Parts: sequence; structure tokens; C-alpha cells
Amino acid sequence: MLDEEKMPDSLRRGPRQHIPTAVMPIPGGRVITVLGVPYVHIRSVEGGDLYLTRLGVQVHEWLQIENWYESHWFSANRRPLEGTSSVYRVPTRPIAGKSVDLVVKNCRVGEDVPIDTHTLEEALGAEFNSPWEEFSLVMEMREGGFGTRDFALSTQRPLAIYVPPECMQLWQSGRSRAKINRIKARHPGIDLDILRQYKLVYEWIPGQSVVELLPQLGHDTASADTLALRINATVTEDLRRKGYVVADMKPQHVIIQAEDADQVLSGDGTTSAGTADRRLMQFVAQRRYSVVDYELLGRTPEHETAARQQRRRNYIDELRHRREPSVVPEHLGQRTVLGIDYVHGAVQSTSGHLWVVGKNPRLFDFFLPERWRKTALWRVAYDTELSYTITKDGVHLLWTPSRVGERRGSHASLDGVHGGYASPFHVFAVLRDLAAAQIPVVAPRAIYVTGTAKSEPCEDRRPYQSLHNLTLYDGTPVLRTDRNYLMIFGFYSWAGDASTPAVMPPVPRPAGLLHARNRNLVSDDGVHEALGWMRGRVRAAGYDGGSLTADDLLVTLDDHDRVVIADNGLPAVRLHGAELLLRYSP
Repeated sequence: MLDEEKMPDSLRRGPRQHIPTAVMPIPGGRVITVLGVPYVHIRSVEGGDLYLTRLGVQVHEWLQIENWYESHWFSANRRPLEGTSSVYRVPTRPIAGKSVDLVVKNCRVGEDVPIDTHTLEEALGAEFNSPWEEFSLVMEMREGGFGTRDFALSTQRPLAIYVPPECMQLWQSGRSRAKINRIKARHPGIDLDILRQYKLVYEWIPGQSVVELLPQLGHDTASADTLALRINATVTEDLRRKGYVVADMKPQHVIIQAEDADQVLSGDGTTSAGTADRRLMQFVAQRRYSVVDYELLGRTPEHETAARQQRRRNYIDELRHRREPSVVPEHLGQRTVLGIDYVHGAVQSTSGHLWVVGKNPRLFDFFLPERWRKTALWRVAYDTELSYTITKDGVHLLWTPSRVGERRGSHASLDGVHGGYASPFHVFAVLRDLAAAQIPVVAPRAIYVTGTAKSEPCEDRRPYQSLHNLTLYDGTPVLRTDRNYLMIFGFYSWAGDASTPAVMPPVPRPAGLLHARNRNLVSDDGVHEALGWMRGRVRAAGYDGGSLTADDLLVTLDDHDRVVIADNGLPAVRLHGAELLLRYSP
């Protein structure tokens, strides 16, 4: 087993800190942080991607792909483990006479959760964790910062995530087309890379599961099931007291380590079956077990509430410092596009790219797609598919697919208006200008670029040509014709949130102006007058507001579900639709 206590201090840091490059013993590796967990990313010899945790760094030589996943070695030495997913125990090739036993499993993100793996109430809304979410939760659980402090939970040690270079056919992936279509329907513009494999590598725990152990104690099927369910209930309660729940928790996931299992089985030579059972229950009561299988691991509602509140506090604090220069880790970059500063970098879970407004790299994780793409949505606009969500971190965001590259002729309401849909970078720049003119607008927060190619052709190349001279370090254009873009906003104005207090502020609830009218919260006259007021303000700021429609405006709902009224007596509208705004030419 790896000895965490003997790790160098530089490798034994908390999950929000980076492993210093100076102590990283892997040539060619670079340090990245995903969801608070630091990894060393290296390219494998066959072109795949290997992400080593701080525990995996200690045995990085054994974790080189040729030492465990080479096809002949893996096929000849792997041993399937009991379970519903593809899980194998495999030893590495020996190095200096030592081998490391690994547990290798395929991540099932995007697949349907089998209904027979957990109770009905737990099944509702259950989703398999992404590899990054799973490792983040396991690391958090190992640290034991939440819940009772009188015991700790033992887990397998997460060592690495491996992404092979090849893509599968859909039938090989095991992911259902219906599942992927449902996700896409809920989240238009997000292309899940469903044909990529993600292999999670853990350290093997020597021992036996409760299900393997009980028959050796002389139990028949009925009595074994009864005792196994008692143990399962005890472990489930231990998990709950530490703030966690496993949706498909079962006795196969409870491992009694080898020494304790031997003691239960051997006793003193005269041990009766009943005594062995009591000794086993005593070991369980003393938490001398390990929990394995984390693809449906989650926080309890109480823990999730506390974690989201803390994450939201962190978000607001980091947001206040977004304009201050910060040291950017090597896996991220800084770039100014059309006068706006961004921190940008690769999204490991989707092979996409993310641009976060500002100079603060600590904001990057809050906008990763796995934090918001599976949360509940409320549609707040009709034409632009603008949706409102509360992320897994408790952050209130709006997001919409960019229409850059689309032909405007299909939108009859825009007849006679010149120009096409602006790029998301231009939209953010326009909103910055309007906010500087004290016009209430949504706050540009991030731009997400999908990892897989979009299916529809690019019909209007003018926005791309205007940014053709901007490229990333590898020559990739900042604005690509073969990718979809999503724009992410906050509901606070760009200018108004510069001095957000450290105490969590109340969150205004947005609603589309047309949605409010259709719910009889705003009159037709109120809609017409608010739109006219916004068009006049936009024109005064130097932009032609003739393309604006009522669907481009949001209102705020108070605690009694009433529309907030501004000082001018009109609905307090806020602009979000700026894809068609052009500089005013008299």
C-alpha cells in the first residue's frame, strides 16, 4: 500500500492547492487542477492522456500505460471483479522486483442508471459521476472534513484517470443514445464526448467483501443475506454521519481488509460460527472496513447544502477579485480579446475549452460544464434559448447557445435589419460598453467551447473573419467554425457587482419579460414601454437598438412572485440579447 504519511509535504497538501512543479518527479508532466484536485498530466506513448493524483505521483513509473494497459499484458493478467460495470483487478509489470495491484474501471457517465441497483427514491435523478467528480468526492471523503469527527472512512486510493486516444463506436461505448439525446435536449449546444473512454485507476485493497466472507463462515444464502444487510445498514449509517450517500450501496462494496478477514475466519481454532459473526460485526462497528465503488457517490442533503453554501461564498469572494492580477497555473492561460481579460484553458471532461472573464484563475472550476450541465433548468427566453440554473456549487447563472455562424434569414422578425449574429466575444464586449453607460445588462461570466464538432455547417463566416488573427498557442483559432459556443452570464450587472459584499447577498430571480407578460405579471403596455425605454438607452450609448425585441429583456421577481418596478414606473428590465446590436451610424 502507498503510505500517505511518508509522502513529502509538497505532495500531502489539501485538494485546493497545486503540486509545486519543482517537486514533480515526472519529466514532461504538467500540473493541472480540476474541481479542487491537483493532477500531473502526461501524454502516454500511444497518444492518450494520463492524469495522476498526488497519490499516483508516488508510483508514476508503474502507472505508465505500457506497464499495465498494454493490450497483451492487460488481457492476460486482468481479473474481473463482481459488479455491474467493467471493473478489473490487474497487477502492473514488476519494476525493481515490485508490482502494484490496481483496480481499473470504466467511467459510465452518460449511461442510464439501472433501476435495480438502488431503491426507487434514490433512483430519481441519479446520475453517474464524471471521472473528475468521482475523484473529487473520494478525495473529499478521505479528508473527512464534514460530519462527525470521531471516526474516518477508509477508501481505495485514487491514483489516476486515463483517457485512451482512440474513439469508440456508439454501440461499444455502452452509453444509450436515448440518454445522450435527453441530455442534449436539456442542454442544447453541449456536445458530450460520448465516444471517449475514461478509465479510473485505484489501488487494490487486499481483503474480502462481506459477500465473499460470509459463506466461508458457514452461512447459507438466507442467513448470509440477513447478516449482509445488517452490515450494509451499518455502513450506510456511517456514510450518512460523515455526510455521504451511495445510491447503489450494497454489501459487495464493503471490504474487510486481509488481516481482519483472516482473524474472523481463523479465530483461535475453537471459534464457533456465532463467535465469528460477532467478531465480524465488532470489526464493522469499529469501522475496520473500506468502502469501494464510487460512481454513484454523493453528498447527503445536509452536506450538499453546506457545501454549496460554502462554495457560493467562495465564488462571490473570488468574483470580487476577478480584476486583480493573479498567478496563473501552467495549465491555464491569460488572453485579452476585444479589450476583455480572460483566463482560459482546456476542459478535461469534454475536450472543450473554457474562457472565464477576468484575471482570477480560481474562478475557472466554477464554470466547468460538469458543474452546470446536469442541473435543473428554467427557460427564461423563447428565441434565444436562454436558461436559468443553480449550479452544483450554488451559483446562480444564465446560459444560452451562441448563434454565431447561423443565417439570420430564418428569423422573420429580423427582416430589414443588417448584420449577422455576433460572436460571443463581441457580445461580451458590447455588454461591457452598455454596462459602462449605466444600462442594466446581464454580467458576462464565461464562454464554453464544445469539444466535439458541431453538426450544422457555418453559414455566416463574417464573425470568424473579424477574429482570424487571434489564435491560441498551438495555432488554433480563438473562434472556430467547427465548434459550438455557449455564453454564461450572471444576473447582476457588469458594473454593479464590483463591490459585492463578502456576506452572501440575496439572489434576484430572473424571468423573461414575455414570460412575465404571459403570466399576467406585466401588461402589454408595460412590455411595449419597457422595450421602448431600453431601445432609447441603447441608442444613447451608441448602438442601434432597432433589432431588440421584448424577448431580449429580463425582469426581476421579488419574494412574492411580483415583477420589480424601477424608479421610472416601468418594469425593471435587464438586457441579455446583444447578438444583433451594431454601432449606431447616424
